[in-house]
Amino acid sequence: MEYPLLAEGKGEFEIDSISDRDSEGNYHTSKAGNRMIKAVLHVRDANGDFADIWVNIVFQALYKFRALCEAVGMPEVYKQYKVCKDETKGQRALEELIGQEGYCELFIKR
Repeated sequence: MEYPLLAEGKGEFEIDSISDRDSEGNYHTSKAGNRMIKAVLHVRDANGDFADIWVNIVFQALYKFRALCEAVGMPEVYKQYKVCKDETKGQRALEELIGQEGYCELFIKR
């Protein structure tokens, strides 16, 4: 099944899931072995078409996580996570983001 591309321009998103650990409590890691945060965003374009977007944020690029928190109006979650990322409080901070909505700019990069 082929899915159409979302239209470029303004869009909306909702954080469907976000975590830094799997169901067994092990940290998510990239193929290179770097710890990361995994998220699924439910994105809708201006035409009402939608798609689920999987986002992986490695710890070397936590500024992307900060931008996500700011986009949903919750910059305090970034600060709390940065302090507590190695504790269960870090995962609980991430869970506060589930269901939060924000706006985004959609574009096609060739």
